[in-house]
Amino acid sequence: MEEKGSQFNAQDVFESLSTEVQERINSAVYANASKRADDGYSRLDQAEYVKQELVQKLVMIECEIAENDQWFKDAQNNPVNLAREALNLHRYKAEALYAKKRGIVVHLLPESESCIRSVIERIEARERNEDHLQQQDFERLVAEAHKECERESWRQTFYQIKERATKRQEEENRQQQEAKAFRARHQEEELGRKRTLEAERREKFIAEIQARVSARKIRFLVHFTPLTNLPSILENGLYSRKGLDGHDFIFTDEYRTDGWLDWISVSISFPNYKMFYAKRNSRKDIEGWVVVLLRPEVLWELDCKFIFTNAARSGIKMFEDKKWSSIEAFEDMFGYHDHRNIIPEWYTTDPQAEVMVFNEIPIRYIEGVAVENECDATNLKSLTNVSVIVCPKLFRWRSDFAHWRQFWLNAFPKYNDLVAPL
Repeated sequence: MEEKGSQFNAQDVFESLSTEVQERINSAVYANASKRADDGYSRLDQAEYVKQELVQKLVMIECEIAENDQWFKDAQNNPVNLAREALNLHRYKAEALYAKKRGIVVHLLPESESCIRSVIERIEARERNEDHLQQQDFERLVAEAHKECERESWRQTFYQIKERATKRQEEENRQQQEAKAFRARHQEEELGRKRTLEAERREKFIAEIQARVSARKIRFLVHFTPLTNLPSILENGLYSRKGLDGHDFIFTDEYRTDGWLDWISVSISFPNYKMFYAKRNSRKDIEGWVVVLLRPEVLWELDCKFIFTNAARSGIKMFEDKKWSSIEAFEDMFGYHDHRNIIPEWYTTDPQAEVMVFNEIPIRYIEGVAVENECDATNLKSLTNVSVIVCPKLFRWRSDFAHWRQFWLNAFPKYNDLVAPL
């Protein structure tokens, strides 16, 4: 037989197979031959059985015919007791029995004999052809075994290739994990160094801010607000405009054109009297104002930006945020010495200078509350968790207000003194 266009020699392939496979093939060939023989003789036994059943049935019919014929003989010897019904019954029985006998003798038995001969002929033909059938079985089983060996060889090759690929992948994964672990260690070390540098920078920043605050005798920061906001502030602390969205709170600036919605504006030592005066005149609906006094620790313990002039001034937002978080930015709030006219050292140069505090000032930083007169202090006499002082000075203008009618500080560094006359 041919396989994939090449001559297939079953015997050569058989000899190349393992002993176990050869024995399995020989056993299968013998089993198939035995099954064919068993099938043929089983059919012959079945045909013989059918014939014997017909013979037995014929014997029984012959007995019944003999009994029925005996009745007729007895009836001839004693015709006096003969009844017509009995005679007719035995005539019908005789006809039926002879009809059955003829059917068996004429048709069924010859057919049975023919079936037996046919089965015998097939058995003889199969026996004559048995060698060829066994050869066919042998070649088919060898071919199947050969294909199975090829498939097994292919599977083994595939598994070997897959195993090698798996090992390569595992090696690549291991290398990647090692590289990842190395990068992670490097990043952690770098992060540690950055944390250390940041901690050192922060410590230095805190020390320098504290030194400057102490040198300038800065005692507090200030934040003005309507008196009606005070209970909420004393209970929750100060929050940025964005943090107060959705809360019942009176806003003194409806639009916040400076854009610092995440930040709280406070001043150092003295309120931004220009803004404070403008708000009090524009918001006649607000009855009573207070100035919240904040501890100077806000400057180094919270996230702050130091703006030397009004934060809404043109150009402030054009600089990177880190510019406004430095010691230099804090010092700039007290710079421009030609414009520090008759003011104490704890005042910022520009009365509109702002410290912007990110998001929240907790209540622990609230040192007290200043009011303009005794009447407002009386209205707050129920407060027990914070001191209330009467300080009308904080509700007026600074001593240098006349100077700042003519000047304003410019945010752009191209101006040497950053001061532009009006």
